This record gives sequence, structure tokens and C-alpha cells, in this order.
Amino acid sequence: MSNTAQVLAPIPASMTQQISSRSWALSRSLEECAEFPTNLITKTPGMNAEALHRYKKRLEAAEAKLFVLSEDGVEVTIHDQDARVVERRNIHSEAKLKMHLGIYRYIWAPQSRTPLLILKSMLTKILTYQQIMPEFVDFLASFGLQSNPQEVRFSGFRRQITLKVPTATTLGALGRSDQQYQMTYNLKGVTMSHNLRKAELWSIRTAVLWHRYDVHTNRASWIVVKDGRDLLERYKEMVGPQGRPEDRAFVSDDECFGSSLSPHLLFCRWSTEDWGGYIRWMEEEVDNEALKAVYGPPEDGHTPGIHRASDIRRLQIWEERANEAVVVLEGNLDVISSLRQFYQDLAQNDRFPRLSCGGEIADFVSQLDAMISELKHGILRSNAVSKTTADRKELIIQYRANESEERMHRLNKNMEEETVVVRIITIVTLIYLPATFVSTFFSTDIIKYQDEGFPGGKYSETAMHR
Repeated sequence: MSNTAQVLAPIPASMTQQISSRSWALSRSLEECAEFPTNLITKTPGMNAEALHRYKKRLEAAEAKLFVLSEDGVEVTIHDQDARVVERRNIHSEAKLKMHLGIYRYIWAPQSRTPLLILKSMLTKILTYQQIMPEFVDFLASFGLQSNPQEVRFSGFRRQITLKVPTATTLGALGRSDQQYQMTYNLKGVTMSHNLRKAELWSIRTAVLWHRYDVHTNRASWIVVKDGRDLLERYKEMVGPQGRPEDRAFVSDDECFGSSLSPHLLFCRWSTEDWGGYIRWMEEEVDNEALKAVYGPPEDGHTPGIHRASDIRRLQIWEERANEAVVVLEGNLDVISSLRQFYQDLAQNDRFPRLSCGGEIADFVSQLDAMISELKHGILRSNAVSKTTADRKELIIQYRANESEERMHRLNKNMEEETVVVRIITIVTLIYLPATFVSTFFSTDIIKYQDEGFPGGKYSETAMHR
């Protein structure tokens, strides 16, 4: 994000050996970057060797879907900035990456379900160079080649603070010290697009962010992982000539720290700005589905008063979407609240050398509070959509149950009418059966009334007897 124009004090000769040792350890760690995170020299508290090995296996297992497999598709944006100059580079090869491991890195994918435009070896080199906490791997699971969105409901905020060393040891020319803090978190926003029928379609998008601030050198570093380049363009606009001067001021210590807060606000604002439209879209679609289900016109395949199972399925989909929105908004709320609490605690930490930045932190917290309020309102509206959808779905289920009862009633009534008809037929049959039998009997050849020499008729005595 930002660099510093501050001139660092000369390093005492007694510390030269320690600096050399640390620089050598970092060089060795970079040579073993394929083993990330087991090669880290900066250890996260509570993270043992078994946990580090587990993260390494997870990253290896995800390589085929998470990263491109050749340098032909690589594109990583690196942004360096200090008080005097801004340099932007697009990295397309691993060899070029070795020359430019800048301060702001934007790792992206063309779409949300396609691999990131970076090789695994390049990513592990960046993560090793920055000595990034292993938990960063957890947040990459939502990216990569996939048929359905994964880890949409996962949100988290991880931090690591190292402020215990009163006199920081700079790592050679890297401009780093042991007096720093770093964090990684993810946020989710919504994006609207249009399909071929001009109907609005919204989708949930994830952004993963990592940030470190060295309080001794005032050096801030960022890594952003997201599909698309929209956040990169916003960042360029923020630190460009048209942006606020406060967002690119790096002369004094307080200015450097204050500028390091601005990207947080940019990312948090992105995660809150379009949810109102997304929820309004859900409300309209749920209303339309309910109206069609209850009063649907025949040309839409509905017959008034007839409710189908597909009506319930469609409302079920909208209920799940509303519940998903609630989970995502609550996740954003937790992350932004954790970010807010982190800087509030930092302002009260006696080891933090920027205690004079209380005003900047107070303004930062105030803006986060406004975003938190928006998220809470969005959660209430999403819960209302979910409840309304569930109520209407239950209403249609009751309608279908009533329709089934009516059909059974009509069936029973028809069966009763058929029973009466059958009974009438049976009675008529019983009345005519004896006469029919007698008529049939006397129509046989047992007795023949013929005048051919047999007055009075002729009959068969044997047949008559039988």
C-alpha cells in the first residue's frame, strides 16, 4: 500500500551479526518456498509443526484447481508507492517476480470459478518473502476451478502482533523489523450483471486481504485476492492524483499510519455498498413468485386456484438465498467488528509507538461503525425476506393440502354416486333375472309345439326328467 520516506537511524554495530543471521534465514526460507508454510522463520503463536504441515498439504491438494499451470496465463499486479513516486507493474513470469516483490499485490482470476492467474511456486514465493501467517491458506478455498461456489459462508479475521521488542532489528535492506502487526481476513460483496433476457442477476463475490504494518519502518504491505480487477481500479483511484491527499501522505510517522487505514475502509465499503439492491431484488422476486403461485394466469402455465410443487421449489430456492445473505452479512459484520476492535486495542497498547494517532483511529472506527449499522439493517431485511418466503411457502403447502382434501371429497362423492347406480342396476337385474331364466328355459328344445302329426306338441321325457 505505502512505503515511507523516513530516514532510518543507523543500525548499531552490535546488531550487525543478528541482522546478517536473520537475512540469511530469510534467504534460505525463500529457497525453500515450495515448502510453505513449514519454511517460515516467523512463527505464529500456537502453530506447531503438525499444523504447518497440514496447511502445506492443503495448498498442494488445491494446486490443480486454484492456480494456472503455465506462465502463459500469469498476471500479478504489484504496486509500489512512497512519498515521491508510484510504480505499477504487471508480472507475467516467475523470473520477473523475483526482481519485483513489491508492496501492494493484486492476485486475481477472470471469473469467480476459474483458477487464479498465478503459479503455485510464485504464490509461495510471495508468501515466504512476506512471511505471511499460515492461516492465509484457509481463505483461498473459495477460489479456483469449481462447478458450484465453495466456502461462500466462510468468514474470518486472523491477526498476529509483535510489539514486544523495544528496539527493532531491521532485516537488511528489506526495511522490516520485528516490531509489526499483520492480519488476514475476507469480505464478501454482491455484483449485478445482466443476462440475455435483461433480467437482473446478482452474485456474491469474495475478496481475501492480507496486511502488515511495520511500526518501526512505517512500511505497509498488502495482498488482495479476488476475481476481477475492480478493487485494484478502486485502489489506483484512491492513491492517484484524484484521490484524497490523506490517503497518499507518507512523510511523517502519523501520516504513514493514517494512510495504512484507508485501504481497509475501501475494502469494507465495497463489502457493504450493493447489499441494499440485492435485498430489494430478492424482495421483488419473492413477491412475483408468490403472486404467480396464488393468482397465476393460465398463460404462465398456472390455473387460478391450482398450486404446483414447482411453486414450492422456487420459493424454497429464494428462502435459501435469503438465508445465505443473512450468513454472509453476519460474516462481514463479524470481520469488520473484529477489525474495529483490533485498532481500538492497538490504540490502547503501551508498546504501540503511534499513540498520538488516536484521532485517526477514532475517525476510522467511526466510519466502520456506519458500515456496521448498514450491515445490521441488511441482516434485518434479509431475515424479513426469509420469513416472508417461508410463510408464503407454508401458505401454498396449506393450499395444496386443501386442494388434495377437495379432490378426495369430490372423489368420494363420485364414488357414492357410482355406488347408487350400481345398486339400482343390481335391483333391476334381480327383478328381471327370474323372468329371464324362465324365458330362457322354455326357449330350449325340451318341448316343441309342432302340428306335424303330434297334436299338443312334442317333448323329451328324458330331458324333462333331467
